[in-house]
Parts: sequence; C-alpha cells; structure tokens
Amino acid sequence: MARYVAFDLETHLSSIGYKIPKPVCSGFYFPETKERKLLLWEDAMVVLEEIILDPETHLVNQYIVYDLMVVAAYHPRVRAAIYQAFREGRVHCTMVKEMLRDVRNGRRPKPMGLEYLYDKYTGKQVFGK
Repeated sequence: MARYVAFDLETHLSSIGYKIPKPVCSGFYFPETKERKLLLWEDAMVVLEEIILDPETHLVNQYIVYDLMVVAAYHPRVRAAIYQAFREGRVHCTMVKEMLRDVRNGRRPKPMGLEYLYDKYTGKQVFGK
C-alpha cells in the first residue's frame, strides 16, 4: 500500500561561487502517524535515504524537483534512487499539480507559492515560510 511523506529541504542562500546551495536541514511529515521531524542535514539524509529506497513511499513537496536535485548533488549515494522514484511516479510537486489543475479548468495559472495554496485550501492566511 502506498505511503505518502511530505518533505522539505532548507538550504543556505544561493550565492556567487555556489551553483547549488548547501543543505541545512529538512522537515518531514508522515500523515499516517501525524509524526513531524525537523532534522539537520546529516540526520535528515538518513531518513530521506530510507524513504527514497522504499518503492511504496511517495514524496510530496512544493517544487520538489529543486529540493531533490540539491539532495542528489550533496548525497550522491541516493541519486539513482531519486531518479528511479521520478520514473515510478513517486515524486509529487504540489505547485506543478496546481498549475495543471488551473489549465485543465480553463484558468490561467497563477503564482503558486505555498502561502497562496495554504490560503486557498484552508481559508487561513499564513505569513512567511
């Protein structure tokens, strides 16, 4: 049975000389247990490696391609598993899916920041990240 995990990666700011910003920490949310984890990069990669290697687990994130490409750059041991998860359809980008939903419904896609989507689906406003 498929399992879904929300995942987010935080990085240092992009700057001259760093093509790919260095990871800082990651957050995870496991809906089936309602467990939340916020871990520094090294500890987070242990959890993410376990998740990405499980063929029953799907990852969900806002603009997930960016986060997973940073992971692939700094944690090459899981690079092949990340690409495999993409091929198997186990990687889900909330931003892209929402844009496609707008196009399907005949609307012009809007900027799809996480704050916008949270407000749209919960009716509550959130400020900052």
